[in-house]
Amino acid sequence: MRKLSWIVLVAVVLLGGRELTSWALPAQDPAKKSCAETALKNYHDRGGYERGVRQVFEAAWEHVERWRQGDLSPAKPAVVMDIDDTSLSNYATIAADGFCMNYENLYASWEKEATPIPAALEFFKKARAAGIEVFFITGRSERHRTVSEAQLAKAGFAGFKQLFLKPDGDRTPSAHYKAAARKSILDQGYRILANIGDQPGDLEGENADRAFLVPNPFYGS
Repeated sequence: MRKLSWIVLVAVVLLGGRELTSWALPAQDPAKKSCAETALKNYHDRGGYERGVRQVFEAAWEHVERWRQGDLSPAKPAVVMDIDDTSLSNYATIAADGFCMNYENLYASWEKEATPIPAALEFFKKARAAGIEVFFITGRSERHRTVSEAQLAKAGFAGFKQLFLKPDGDRTPSAHYKAAARKSILDQGYRILANIGDQPGDLEGENADRAFLVPNPFYGS
């Protein structure tokens, strides 16, 4: 098995001259929660988030380019991308809910929103133009397949090879499910050059040359 290398670029929000790196605040302290929400919004709205995400996707593409310029040439090169807050942004819904994960609102938003993350879409298009297949592996359930495929198409992610979703009711940890999905891609004769996600569970396990973690401080405050 090839050794998995991790690239983790940590997003840091600067607020009032101090580094704010933790979003897990006590529910009974509304003043601190409000401060954290403001910091998160500033990080997003002032461009820090987009810069951090772009830096990761640029690093991923540099890795792919090194392979393209080398003499490795697997017959079937591929990359793997997560969907939520890696390829498609749920920021508007999450921010409207005070950075609390209201899954009912999130699911409802998928029916009407398909906001691509610009750096992800650029990476996707460059990969496809280079003849590299793109696989999406998401923690969404199979019952969300139709809306997920519609979202990806609407956002401009056209021409991907395959979309993996968890079977309905499957309680397998995401890390295990996603590692198994990557293994099935390898079993089809592909070499996964890069695996990109916003949660450590998207990347745990092997079955990819390198893994890239995009910043996402928006979950779980």
